[in-house]
Amino acid sequence: MNGPELDKLISKSLDRFTAAIILAPPQGKSVIEVDNTSRLIEMNHSDTVAENVMKRLALCGMETLIVEDDIPVRNDSSLGEIAYLDETVIRWRSFSDSPKDLVTLMREGATGYPMVAYVSNVSSEELKIESGVTITVDQQSKISATIQAVIVTIYDAEAFLMLGQQSTISKVIQC
Repeated sequence: MNGPELDKLISKSLDRFTAAIILAPPQGKSVIEVDNTSRLIEMNHSDTVAENVMKRLALCGMETLIVEDDIPVRNDSSLGEIAYLDETVIRWRSFSDSPKDLVTLMREGATGYPMVAYVSNVSSEELKIESGVTITVDQQSKISATIQAVIVTIYDAEAFLMLGQQSTISKVIQC
């Protein structure tokens, strides 16, 4: 390994994420426990909620959605358009893409559980994320500094949890 990977860099600064919302249809409970236990939520219902949130994130100025996938083998030719963080694969999409495409990336862009996605307010071009390129440790630090929210799968991948800066979460709710 050449140094820290994106998840480790972001984990070191998780205290900047002070708010969270669950991206799932209402379950009729005022307090929702977040864990890996299934809630029998239909994924297409959660995906519809997530698509609406993706639309709001785009309206709030978010630029790039990045999904980390640590299971594939580096030289697997079937992976499509990817970049590398040492041995970890990342996939990304612009928030100018359709909300459905962004949710599809979160559903299909990672082979492990939980899926982890990062929301950046900077374009992939500015972040220097390009197909086939290995992202340097310095670039990873720059990417980490632009992350406004982290999205993870919950409830046995039936729904998503978005952690973010209070200002980002508030904007999403208000948009």
